[in-house]
Amino acid sequence: MTVSADGRTLATRTNNHLIGVWDVVGRREIRRIEECAYAIALSPDGKRITLGDSAGANLWGVDSRSEDREPTSRKTCA
Repeated sequence: MTVSADGRTLATRTNNHLIGVWDVVGRREIRRIEECAYAIALSPDGKRITLGDSAGANLWGVDSRSEDREPTSRKTCA
């Protein structure tokens, strides 16, 4: 679990590779990503989320429906 620096966005990870991004103030899920990730981090403003695994990291926009850049790794989770 991680919280943005402004405290308005929360990201959680489950054991079955679901990443939830939450609006803390509105108390609602704003994004769900089904992606392999062992580590998650939010940008200070809560607008981007980085998902990391043993092969690298991928950057996602919280409001978009796809990765913001070409993946920097191949997924290694089963």
